[in-house]
Amino acid sequence: MGTVKDIYIQKCRNFSSIDEESFQEIIDLRDKSKGDKIYDDQKIDKESHHLLIYLKEILVAYARLWPNTKEDISLQRFSVSKEYRNKGVAKKLMEFIFQVQNEKFINSSLILTSREYTKEFYEKFGFVAYKKNIEEKKIRFYMRKTK
Repeated sequence: MGTVKDIYIQKCRNFSSIDEESFQEIIDLRDKSKGDKIYDDQKIDKESHHLLIYLKEILVAYARLWPNTKEDISLQRFSVSKEYRNKGVAKKLMEFIFQVQNEKFINSSLILTSREYTKEFYEKFGFVAYKKNIEEKKIRFYMRKTK
């Protein structure tokens, strides 16, 4: 199993540069890490920057950044393979997200929707909850990290 001492490969890709097999890997990771199938609008995938972290040739973490407005970049589908959780991979992915934000979206804030059990993780990186919503007995927090 990987640790942060292992060599990870980070990639930021647009949709057109991801082949069908690689995109299926992304979908599988998103579904498995969330515990359910995620319906996704292909329009958003096509407009997003896809951030991938590999250990050797295995996709271990994924997120996408969707520029939904000039001011806000939506951080979506933050996923880490269950086998690589609590090993520093999520932190590595978050650092990569900030790197891409600084390169491509320099003046934009990051926004996201968090479940209750992940809220504290995002707070460690400077995200602040600005809205709380309860849907079907699930609490979701809308969070923002301003530059």
